[in-house]
Amino acid sequence: MSEIMEWATIETPCVIELDSSCICDNESQDYCNGDVCYYPIKEDLEENIFPEFLTRNNSPSHIRIDGKAMGWQRRSGYKVTEADFKPFFESLTLDGWDYRLVFTLAGKGFRVIRYSHDEPMGASFTIEPTTEEE
Repeated sequence: MSEIMEWATIETPCVIELDSSCICDNESQDYCNGDVCYYPIKEDLEENIFPEFLTRNNSPSHIRIDGKAMGWQRRSGYKVTEADFKPFFESLTLDGWDYRLVFTLAGKGFRVIRYSHDEPMGASFTIEPTTEEE
């Protein structure tokens, strides 16, 4: 395996890079144009890294995703969602567009930077545990 897969050990800081334009034709294939494939990285993020973030934060029922510099207008905003991988991941992705996500897990902190055509300098997201009422 490539060195990029070593982040699965969940060291601090843990940095993960996910590029939507890198999709392999064969799911058993580990590499795509020299980079690790999208699907194995997403799977490890879902099965290891995201649960580790929740564990480090006492398994909250909800998370708050604070975003800055989103889109071509560089807007800010936040979303409170269930502490589940699917709504978390869907909140960060751009359906139908190419993007690159860089995840950083350090201590209890979880940060994501999204790069896309409209966000060449990156939109940043901070993920924090929260309550449903927020």
